[in-house]
Amino acid sequence: MERERILHIQSYFNHYTDEQKSASLKEIQDYLLKQTDVGQVSTLTIQRDINSLILAGFDIQVTRGPHNTFYYRMSNRSFTFNEIRFLVDSVSINKFLSAQQKQRLFQKFEGLCSQAEARKLISRISISEVTPPSLDLLENLEKIHLIIA
Repeated sequence: MERERILHIQSYFNHYTDEQKSASLKEIQDYLLKQTDVGQVSTLTIQRDINSLILAGFDIQVTRGPHNTFYYRMSNRSFTFNEIRFLVDSVSINKFLSAQQKQRLFQKFEGLCSQAEARKLISRISISEVTPPSLDLLENLEKIHLIIA
């Protein structure tokens, strides 16, 4: 149960916090109660779990707000928002990927950033169908790499 709770907290940081958006212990506690099956968790337990994540190497920033409230946010993700935007732009102009393949890749890119950042990405995406539906570039590239290896 403890591992599940820590994973849910880490997932919360990935999806709901970023450089501009932080979360209080109360917000994390409400998320765990309403969105997961871990039940009611004390803020002290959540704070210990956050410290465990920090010790495990996650870059979680802690700031003190008004009324002695602490706010937490995940920073220094594996990809910056601008790097993800570059990847999304590259995929969106690719002539060899179908609209469905592009959409699947965009959904994967959304998982690499917070929800607020994902909304910014999605608002800029326009997909045009240029490739024939029978062309599967990713599968063909994999076959080429296997042949070369």
